[in-house]
Amino acid sequence: MFKHRYFSLEPLKREVHDEHGKLSQITGNPYRLLELLCDRYPASLTITDINLAFDPAGAREYTEAHVRRMKNLIHKALRREVIRYRNKVYSLIGELGKAEENAAKEQARPLRFVSVLKMENFLRLRVKTSDGRDILYTNENFEGKI
Repeated sequence: MFKHRYFSLEPLKREVHDEHGKLSQITGNPYRLLELLCDRYPASLTITDINLAFDPAGAREYTEAHVRRMKNLIHKALRREVIRYRNKVYSLIGELGKAEENAAKEQARPLRFVSVLKMENFLRLRVKTSDGRDILYTNENFEGKI
């Protein structure tokens, strides 16, 4: 869990709460951008860093305009400017802390159900955790043995 003056981000739940504890509507790529900035804090990110993190295969390229829209959506949802863009570099404004004790507890969730489907190079894993979450992993280019 990451704690900032104006938000808290819980990667395991994929949730962002504002400074008052209210759940913010930050999802999809804007959430991924905020999580990436938190993971790499205090380092700054260029558009190349963001492209590599979002799509390592290079199939899609995110433009400056697209990333700027994501940044503006985050600012709008939090009602604060938390990401700085200067000299083609994105960084978090202010201090960021990590709360490791909550993350350690949440990572140790026992599994209730695991389903594995493998056909040629296609792999799909479906897992149900004891807290009722569904985790689905799909890889269409799987090369290996199970």
